[in-house]
Amino acid sequence: MGGPWSGTYPPHQLPPTQTPLDILKERFARGEIDKAEFEDRRRVLGE
Repeated sequence: MGGPWSGTYPPHQLPPTQTPLDILKERFARGEIDKAEFEDRRRVLGE
């Protein structure tokens, strides 16, 4: 019972303060998406 995540967000969930753009920037920084995909998705988020 309890455990290190008791009362907090599990590792697979994001804290509510992280915006979609923050997530996109992190994915780009980790190399999960390339620059073209980053810019395309950023444009979509801005709409």
